Amino acid sequence: MRKNTFIKKSNVLLILIFSCLFLQGCALLGGRVTTEDDIVYASKRIKWEYVYNNLGHISPLLNVDQSIVKETDADKRTSYTVYDIVSLSDGSFALENKVFMIVDNDVFPMEIETKELEHAKTFEEKRSNILKADSTKVSVVTSYSEKNKTIVKFKYTLNENIMTRLQVAERVLFRYYAGPDMITVELKGFALEKLKKAMAK
Repeated sequence: MRKNTFIKKSNVLLILIFSCLFLQGCALLGGRVTTEDDIVYASKRIKWEYVYNNLGHISPLLNVDQSIVKETDADKRTSYTVYDIVSLSDGSFALENKVFMIVDNDVFPMEIETKELEHAKTFEEKRSNILKADSTKVSVVTSYSEKNKTIVKFKYTLNENIMTRLQVAERVLFRYYAGPDMITVELKGFALEKLKKAMAK
């Protein structure tokens, strides 16, 4: 009897643990939201941050790190600013000075305020375990590999019309172009819902 009670309690505990982990994972998938008061500009800032990783798709895109900042000043005027950090693989064509936001099936060209370009280089080392004479193992570097990527940063604003459409949207896309490649980042599920809630505050 005690054994059955223990098993039941253990199962309930495991379900609770997995539920918490699942919910935390969902929160991370939806991005991160922070709220701050800016005493310098006497404004309230709500920032939504999201990282889209391009996994398994044939594209020069590595990832997009996107932040959308809602700022409301003392006169209750609100602005919505988008900051995109687009990372492309080495050898990619240059990213065009264009960003399009597609809300459901409506296309909105963004007016780019600033664009920055930089190149990053990373080194990865390969290691092997070598067995020494005294039977202990030591890890040694056997080779290096170099990886290059291009990072493009965009800044642009979203108007009230787009934000109104965003609140009822089922699908939101961000579109970039690099030579022959059409690069699309889709917001859906937890990410889109979290963005809607953050911008509606």
